[in-house]
Amino acid sequence: MGDQIRPVNDKGTVEIENLKRSSTKVPSAVFSWAQTDDCVEKLENVISRTGIYNASFRPEEKEIVLIGEKKPVDRAEILVSFIIEHQKDLAQIDNDNEKILKNIETKKSKIKSQAVEEVLVPKELLGIIIGKSGANLNFIKQEYNVNIQIIEANSEEAHSYTDTVIPENKALVRIFGSNQSWVKEAKAYICINRNTYPIEKDKIDYIRGYKNSILNDMKERSGC
Repeated sequence: MGDQIRPVNDKGTVEIENLKRSSTKVPSAVFSWAQTDDCVEKLENVISRTGIYNASFRPEEKEIVLIGEKKPVDRAEILVSFIIEHQKDLAQIDNDNEKILKNIETKKSKIKSQAVEEVLVPKELLGIIIGKSGANLNFIKQEYNVNIQIIEANSEEAHSYTDTVIPENKALVRIFGSNQSWVKEAKAYICINRNTYPIEKDKIDYIRGYKNSILNDMKERSGC
């Protein structure tokens, strides 16, 4: 791998006094990558592009060693520095993704250990369910001691937290808590039916009542 013997140099006579040996420390975040064939290929590309005589990873010293004439080695150092920084960025992305996946799995496990109910609701009813500044949801959470997720189609949560297929025109309300009966009661509270009734124009004021008194009375009596 790193200490493999390279082909004999075909660049002509090498003056010892013109040789430069440079070493670049490999961060622990990319140490595993430095021992792969991908690293070997990239170092071979550095040799090809700069004209240095050798570039190899030394696992014992945890460094990449460059050998060649001064100017080519200086150019190679810059390339190696870029390569290492790029690999560090990739390693950080992989690490972040792993943390996100672990967090999702932890949340899924926590939810699975609790009582869960789901209900699909039309998107146009979400405003009523949520309430002004989340007032309705907060009331349900406190009243029944539950947690509530609202998951829309094609969202990250839709792929991570549920197996239910969510149509484009609907959202999934997921209720979970430690008590099955409380969760069911919270679900019943959320289940909303919407019915529309055509009204003739000359009957609108009659239905509303003075300052919406009839509509307000209907809301109070029905809980709508």
